[in-house]
Amino acid sequence: MRDLTASEAQNLIKQQNNQNFYILDVRTLDEFNKGHIPGAILETYGPDFQSNIQTFNKNAVYLIYCHSGARSMNAAREMSQLGFKNLNMLSGGIIAWNIEGLPVSTPTVTD
Repeated sequence: MRDLTASEAQNLIKQQNNQNFYILDVRTLDEFNKGHIPGAILETYGPDFQSNIQTFNKNAVYLIYCHSGARSMNAAREMSQLGFKNLNMLSGGIIAWNIEGLPVSTPTVTD
């Protein structure tokens, strides 16, 4: 497991050009909808987290983040125990990402 600053995380995202890289947002749906890293998938960290990620590729590269870093640290620890190999955590979470002024996505509402 590696801790990355927001700029290091952005560099990791830019370097990835394959299908074995995932940005994993472990916040709640409400938090996710307020703004998330472009391309992130939501998998809320909670009681069902381990069972929900059982089908994920354990050899893929993951960038895991939450609001401030605590949930992503716990999620990464659990993923490591399940045999996931390439785990990167965004130190400071989306807060650090936003402080750096890096891009965020919000859901598009259509009528």
